[in-house]
Amino acid sequence: MERLRTSLGRYIMSLEPLPPDLRRALESVGINPFIPEELSLVDHPVLNFSAALNRMLASRQTTTNSPELPPLASSAESGRRRLLRSPPLLSGQREWIMRQGAEPQSSRLNRAVRLAVMPPQKENEDNVAYAIRLRRLNPGADVSRVVASFITDPAARQQVVDDIRAALDIAPQFSQLRTISKADAESEELGFRDAADHPDNATSCLFGEELSLSNPDQQVIGLAVNPTDKPQPYSQEVNKALTFMDMKKLAQYLADKPEHPLNRQRLDAKNIAKYAFKIVP
Repeated sequence: MERLRTSLGRYIMSLEPLPPDLRRALESVGINPFIPEELSLVDHPVLNFSAALNRMLASRQTTTNSPELPPLASSAESGRRRLLRSPPLLSGQREWIMRQGAEPQSSRLNRAVRLAVMPPQKENEDNVAYAIRLRRLNPGADVSRVVASFITDPAARQQVVDDIRAALDIAPQFSQLRTISKADAESEELGFRDAADHPDNATSCLFGEELSLSNPDQQVIGLAVNPTDKPQPYSQEVNKALTFMDMKKLAQYLADKPEHPLNRQRLDAKNIAKYAFKIVP
């Protein structure tokens, strides 16, 4: 029992390999000690088992000054002798492990895996928007890993992953858009009002919040009703009215429904440059 506790402690703290016989014993009762990258340690049953084993052994101690862990062997040979003298797992211990490992391995792996930075999902924040925010807060995190961090049902993850990738395909198009100057956008005909200059009467995005070119989290665009090709500039006569919005919000909307919000025509990463104009200082 002490050997098992020591081995588990070293495995958890420093990933020192478990002895083969202990690893096989754990696997035989349904606990796979391997900790995959997509599963955090706190979600792995081996940690719960180790904690419970420590509590059980502590309650059985007959002396108050016994060390929590046995001392390390003074040599490799003494370590081998100690392993050879160690008894096999007790039947009661095996039964306890089986109770801890009653949850199927597949179910454990399907749990949500927390990211390093993971604020709660905001009210009315859809899964795509939340995942994109988490990805921004956790640089380098794979889209699939981000989605797995808060969607526990594997069957529901793929659609969200696809929607996020569609949104991420649209956002980079911002740099390729034709431009409209802020001065022209603020003309009487177009009527754009930057929130930094007009805090009481700012132009709001089609999908909510007020718009400002000084907001680093926004990509302010005017979306036209009719398309035109580059390098033709914006024409009110041809393109018709502009609706101002945050392109990041538009990308999230289009990921779920690739349809122009004003005329219901197909709108995606391939043709958005024909409709959208970015507003520049």
